[in-house]
Amino acid sequence: MPDGEWTAILFEFAKGRDIGFLHRWRDNKQPLVHPKAKELARQVGIMHRLMDSYPGELIPKGREQYIDEFIAAMRRGGHDEVKIRDMEEYGNELWSAVEKLPQGFCHGDMHPGNTAYHGGTFTWMDFDRASFSHPAIDVGWLTDGTDFNVFDNGALDRSRELFDEILAGYSMERTLTQGEISALFGCTALIHFDLFSSFVASKNGIISKEQVDEQHGWLMGWRELCEKMK
Repeated sequence: MPDGEWTAILFEFAKGRDIGFLHRWRDNKQPLVHPKAKELARQVGIMHRLMDSYPGELIPKGREQYIDEFIAAMRRGGHDEVKIRDMEEYGNELWSAVEKLPQGFCHGDMHPGNTAYHGGTFTWMDFDRASFSHPAIDVGWLTDGTDFNVFDNGALDRSRELFDEILAGYSMERTLTQGEISALFGCTALIHFDLFSSFVASKNGIISKEQVDEQHGWLMGWRELCEKMK
């Protein structure tokens, strides 16, 4: 524009509410997995299947955005190098598995809060992190039964409760390879790297030792749980 660069955002109100995948975790009166979780996973499968034939160019997102930016931010902040190396090692381990998976459209922020359910219809929103990456990462979002900030030993059990329902719904529309299925809980940790990297960026790289300790504890705790499951 003559008076400078501008960003225009076109939006409309999406009536409804997010279903929330897990209930009993916070409310023992409800079944653990929401009865609509399978249906929502199927909708995500439809989205991915349709986007497989999308003729346009998607912004690529790979290791640099998922892992390297996170580790670089830790080092710029002068945080504990031992903990940084722990997280870097885990990130390398995760990416070595994920980079071999099929590529395609990835929403990149596929938690229940980014969808509205009303009258039998799901409306997805918040596509600002969409990219050409690995669709399995979105399915990793759907099977995520963790708390982002606080690690607890029940997180993997909750995720496993979701796993069968989400896989059944998604597979009605799009087939996951065995490699993708095996990598889903690893994708949950990869999402954690990605989200915390964004959090650091939003704080202009300034984060506290306590926040780093918390994230290190989360990632190492999740890694240990997943190792025991093998």
